[in-house]
Amino acid sequence: MSTLKISSLAGRIAGDAPTFTDGLIVPSGRSIDGAGGLVLSGIATLSGGVVGNVSGDLTGNITGNTTISGNATIQGDLTVSGSQTIINSTELNIQDKTVGIASTSTPTSATQNNSGIEIYGPSNVTLLYNDQQGGVGINTGLTITGFGTFSQGADFNGNLKESVKVTAGKLSDNLNINLEDGMIHYFTSAETTTSTPNLRYNATTSLNSKMNIGEAISVNIITTAAAAGYSAELTIDGGAVTENWTGGNAPSAGGGSGVDLYAYTIIKTADATFTVIGNLVKTSS
Repeated sequence: MSTLKISSLAGRIAGDAPTFTDGLIVPSGRSIDGAGGLVLSGIATLSGGVVGNVSGDLTGNITGNTTISGNATIQGDLTVSGSQTIINSTELNIQDKTVGIASTSTPTSATQNNSGIEIYGPSNVTLLYNDQQGGVGINTGLTITGFGTFSQGADFNGNLKESVKVTAGKLSDNLNINLEDGMIHYFTSAETTTSTPNLRYNATTSLNSKMNIGEAISVNIITTAAAAGYSAELTIDGGAVTENWTGGNAPSAGGGSGVDLYAYTIIKTADATFTVIGNLVKTSS
């Protein structure tokens, strides 16, 4: 076989790229570059990597390492068959609404066991499919900011805890009850006067926008008792509501010592319309 050694290739017209119609072999460690680029209309075997742009179909094999220093757009499907895929990007956007994990043609509970997502940190957090429980297991607990909806029920077989918003003050000085902070609010300073607490989600979001018609919530407000300090009314999102008090009478005095517990059941019956059932329990006479 004859060998032709040249120092450079150029198109027939200045600025054009050289064209190869019967294929091209570039040995490892060699490169073809230049201002005009390179046009491949046959099969190309590139064993030393690719530098430049490939604007047509690339049907051959790239057996060496390939670095694309600019942006890359793949308009067709992309299949990665290696053993590891690393994405070193600061932002990842996926249009698909469902991301599949542990894909296999014949999935079973046993083969899919412990498949899921792991978040790296001082103590890694995993969200994994649990074959024994028939659902998803979380190794260090789950924090839900806002309201959670469990349409098929909830099974709590471990330690059930709930956050309490503790305020070093009295209710009459802190009337806005932000339910974003929890459903139990405790005020540690003795009350001195009457008060009308205002229930809301937070300072910029209404409770009405967080509840659907036909839903209910339970809110507990605990005050440090004093006879002159009590709450006979409340508001929701700054608007007055009608309270239905257990026993038929609104509170008219607080307890003499200990704490007073106000328990409210709030049912949304229409837009910005609530039925409120209140109950005051005193721990002293």
